[in-house]
Amino acid sequence: ESLSLRREYDDKKPIAETISNLADVAYSEGEYEQANKLCEENLTLQRELGDKRSIALSLNTLGMISYSQGNYEKAKTLFQESLDIRSTLGDKRSIAYSLNNLGLTEFSKGNYERSEQYYKESLDLQRELGNKQGIAASLHNLGLASYFQKEYERAREFYEESLTIHRELGDKRGISSSLYNIGNADIYYGETERAKKLCEESLSLRREIGDKLAMTESLI
Repeated sequence: ESLSLRREYDDKKPIAETISNLADVAYSEGEYEQANKLCEENLTLQRELGDKRSIALSLNTLGMISYSQGNYEKAKTLFQESLDIRSTLGDKRSIAYSLNNLGLTEFSKGNYERSEQYYKESLDLQRELGNKQGIAASLHNLGLASYFQKEYERAREFYEESLTIHRELGDKRGISSSLYNIGNADIYYGETERAKKLCEESLSLRREIGDKLAMTESLI
């Protein structure tokens, strides 16, 4: 009986992994209904397997699908459920990303102060882990939260710290985004020449990496 159960477990695991990969592909291609269906199927299998780490990942992916469809309340519920599991596992890196996702959800709902709280918690963990990419992303998001609360100087400080890290990493997409955001903040201090220079630098980088959507933003 033990061997039979082990065989059943071994059979389900690769199936779940395949379904998870298919869900990721569907999500990346914007096929949200298909991605959601596959992810729900994967979640069911992971619950049967009792794999908490994979359950949390599936819940997070379902949250991202809901978020991408503008269903922020459902996304928040899924992100929170994922965070609760990750907290019991003590996986700080995953916890940091869950906190960031909750911040994104609150930000999209216009709850900027609440989003800032999540971003700060995420940043603290990313600093503890020494994850520079995660630190830069959290600083960028904190900048946006400050900007939309009309705290432009504070926003600029977050953006500039994020820019420094993106330059260290050679992350051109991150550099271009930070430059554009700093330029936006500069406008509120009447520093139009500096803002123009930064936005032009941002546009040049976005052309270099072929980010057409971001190029449109830079031209506004």
